Amino acid sequence: MAACNSRPDGVMSKSEMVDFLTDLHKLDGALATNGIGSSQDRENIYYYNALLKKHQITKANFDSSLVWYSKNPKNFEKIYAQVVENLIEFDKEVKSGKFNPVDSAALRHSQQNIWIKPTRYTFTKDSARTQVEFSIQNPLLQWKDYYTLSFIQRIAPRDSSSGQFILLRINYSGGIADSVYASAHNDSILRRINYRQVTRQ
Repeated sequence: MAACNSRPDGVMSKSEMVDFLTDLHKLDGALATNGIGSSQDRENIYYYNALLKKHQITKANFDSSLVWYSKNPKNFEKIYAQVVENLIEFDKEVKSGKFNPVDSAALRHSQQNIWIKPTRYTFTKDSARTQVEFSIQNPLLQWKDYYTLSFIQRIAPRDSSSGQFILLRINYSGGIADSVYASAHNDSILRRINYRQVTRQ
């Protein structure tokens, strides 16, 4: 009995198995519904790799866990009872219209312009404005998407301020902040500047 209840290293917990198997069956169902195929089809490997990444496990972790729980049928039965319950509840939510279908895999190479501010700014030597603030609220943004801020800048030599710099600061709703910094030059040269920042949440 002790051996059956002692979970080896690398084997997922019951709750982890429930969560992963629930998502795995959702993915299988979504692919089948759209006539895309199964995990054996080469073109669908992205979807299954994304699922493993979401749960922060490897295929080896899942395979080992599947083998171990298969040898402990009582535990496996409890796991699948909860998985079935989760899927029944999910089916009710889908039929009630709670979700809108978004294929994140199909969107992984897409681009969207999220800049809603004016596209041209002119700051004079007596201008009090030193920064442009903006807020992005877009439900299509996903974790690990990229923000790309691209602009053209020219600073006249008569701008004698010292220590000029360009700073892109991103403040997330959870209190986390990211920033990218670069020096600026008042030499009248027209420069194209590109910032690329991965989203953190």
